[in-house]
Amino acid sequence: MKKLSTVGRISVFVVIGFVVMLWFFPMWRIDLVAPQYPEGIFMQIWINDVKGDVDIINGLNHYIGMKTIHKEDFKEFIYLPIALMGYCGLGLLVLLWGRKKGYYIWAGIFLLIAGISMYDFWKWEYDYGHNLDPSAPIKVPGMAYQPPLIGYKKMLNFEALSQPDIGGWFFISAGMILAGISWYEWKRSGKRKSMKRRPYAPVCILLLFLMSCSRGFEPVDYGKDACVHCRMTIVDERFASELVDEKGKVFKFDDLKCMKQFIHAKEKNGQDNLLFVEDYLMQHEGAIDAVNAVYLEHDFFASPMRGNYAAFTDEQEAQRFKDSLDIPFLSWNDLK
Repeated sequence: MKKLSTVGRISVFVVIGFVVMLWFFPMWRIDLVAPQYPEGIFMQIWINDVKGDVDIINGLNHYIGMKTIHKEDFKEFIYLPIALMGYCGLGLLVLLWGRKKGYYIWAGIFLLIAGISMYDFWKWEYDYGHNLDPSAPIKVPGMAYQPPLIGYKKMLNFEALSQPDIGGWFFISAGMILAGISWYEWKRSGKRKSMKRRPYAPVCILLLFLMSCSRGFEPVDYGKDACVHCRMTIVDERFASELVDEKGKVFKFDDLKCMKQFIHAKEKNGQDNLLFVEDYLMQHEGAIDAVNAVYLEHDFFASPMRGNYAAFTDEQEAQRFKDSLDIPFLSWNDLK
């Protein structure tokens, strides 16, 4: 069965529609937060433009020698729209041809465009963050200011979060549809030997991409990372905690008291937040789930900001402290 199925034909229209969304919504977004900009500033990258607080970012970058950002400097704003318009036109030809082979090639071209685009974006960020003006007013020897390709990064007193915007998620969804339909068409054909590897390539690449975007605990760099609430450097491994919000942005704290106050002040009570805390006994590699941990509160623990909370994996580990200090076990809800 070499003909493209009805589902495959419909998917061509859907993918083209999702790609066209890049002309209506931004592809990428970079958010910056600092003490002098508590509400944050941002930059949005469209298929043919760059918008947001670009003038403010250019003014800040002048002091550290980074290049200014101007729409006219990006040849990609010319090439990418042409490439994607051509890709949509090619999709119509695939639809007219109506063969699976054409669909597989079309899916492969999408991955090629996506891969080249991400590499080009990384290359621009590298040049942007490393090639600094030697006459800049502020110089930090050995310091580079390359923004994260995706995810969170701290640079001096700025916290940067880079992630797909609405148009970017449409583009990613188009890739997932292409991968899923490629697998479906291969499965439907029954020709497993001759096409053993081709259909799975898009699926594997997309799975690796999605895995790279997954949220989780980010280890604290003790002596360097600062608490986002009190701004003190995090040095005591027994009391550090961390919040990862629904966007994957990481907030680190030197005391559980700071995380509690931060959650209350910033209204970070969403169910999608991930909360971590270090085990007071330091007997486990990595942080533990703050919601399921067991806590004790006493002046004996003397945490950095005098929250005086100690976290334990379970009641058994905390039992000897509970008995000697004559205090009750506490849960995360008790702390809240």
